[in-house]
Amino acid sequence: MLKGTGLDAYLTEYFSAEEVARGKPAPDVFLEAARRLGVPPAGCVVVEDAPPGAEAARAAGVRCIAVPYVRATAGDPVFGAADLLFPCGQGEFSVQAACAWLFA
Repeated sequence: MLKGTGLDAYLTEYFSAEEVARGKPAPDVFLEAARRLGVPPAGCVVVEDAPPGAEAARAAGVRCIAVPYVRATAGDPVFGAADLLFPCGQGEFSVQAACAWLFA
């Protein structure tokens, strides 16, 4: 997803749910990422492509940009709670739009 959206050029740190005890929709991976970065969860932003990840972001208190991998999931209520939603997925996503929202 990162390469498809162009975000791979901007991100230097990656964390996996395999590095924590509980996977998504538990918030563990996002809480651990914030801890490793030395940033409070509220100071983080997650780019998520699936409802369990968006749910985990919300539970962690992390802002969420939702870019559904499967367009049919865009109407999932969990994505509706995302801070920014690109309902048509990667085809609609742009780094510029995400940054405009993030830095507004």
